[in-house]
Amino acid sequence: MVPIGLAQAATGFVGSILSMLSPTWDSYLERGRGVILGNTLFILGDALSFSIMAWHLNKSRDHGLSPLRTNLLVNRLIVFAVATGGITVLVDIVGLVLMLTQPLSLAFVGPMFVQTRSK
Repeated sequence: MVPIGLAQAATGFVGSILSMLSPTWDSYLERGRGVILGNTLFILGDALSFSIMAWHLNKSRDHGLSPLRTNLLVNRLIVFAVATGGITVLVDIVGLVLMLTQPLSLAFVGPMFVQTRSK
């Protein structure tokens, strides 16, 4: 997860610098195709994050040894991790598809705003 997180931060930093150096949206698009790489890294990082969290929660369960309330709580945490992580990945994929299918449009910004509010 650390290399993916560092790569996400680096692509975000580079994208920010490119946006400051570009006077227009068209000139940013000519230079900044790294936004697609950044979005792909976010999809990978989010999917790995919720998968690892759900795996560790499932592994830490005592099958039949813990009180029922504890197992119910762990089950709810697993469902929460998978549901919120899955929604985040789905919105990331929608943003990536919009970015690839409408390269001269700002259509991908809407899903990005939804995605950043859901975390």
